[in-house]
Amino acid sequence: ELKYEGLANEDDAPFYNWKIGLAILDIGKNQYQHSPNSLKFAGFHAGVEDEVLQRKFESITDIADLKDSLRTVANISTPGGIFGIRMPTRIVLNIDKHIHQHLYVHASLSANLNSVFNTEKFSTKELDMLTITPRWERERIGVFMPWQLNSQGQLWPGLAVKAGPFFFGLHKMSWIWNKKSMPNGGFYLGATFKKWNKRNKDEYSDCPRF
Repeated sequence: ELKYEGLANEDDAPFYNWKIGLAILDIGKNQYQHSPNSLKFAGFHAGVEDEVLQRKFESITDIADLKDSLRTVANISTPGGIFGIRMPTRIVLNIDKHIHQHLYVHASLSANLNSVFNTEKFSTKELDMLTITPRWERERIGVFMPWQLNSQGQLWPGLAVKAGPFFFGLHKMSWIWNKKSMPNGGFYLGATFKKWNKRNKDEYSDCPRF
């Protein structure tokens, strides 16, 4: 954190110029037990047509019926034991810059690291890649406009607001009016509770200038 003093007069004005953080997140994997209903698919039998599939599956009532019908049209087996799913291990660089008064810009760069580990049969990864978020923020209120370029090359313009301890946001604003965007977006809602004390202006009077 690189600090300075005196750019703003309000009591809740920022007292830093830059904030920079680097972290490695979600290292390891989770293990699960296969269910008796787990299935492993290895392709359809020869000669399977639409009419056959419709006839086989139109009267299914439970998992047992589904497995019996699948065995007649596909090569399936029931796996056993424990399997692991690697967590979305990634390295994240965060940079936050104070521009003027209550205006800021935050940048976040995320790089998935699963490819540098031993190959796993199952793994997950985060969509996040690069996010640039200009914002106007005071202690109790704020407006955020994140622009996210994800790992699939999609650009998502978002919007979020903060009121007191509560915040609400949309990953993708077009999620509101475009039904086709719903599988590729969503919203988040949360609350942060902390002790809101007015900062003593002398608290940062000895910080070096930048």
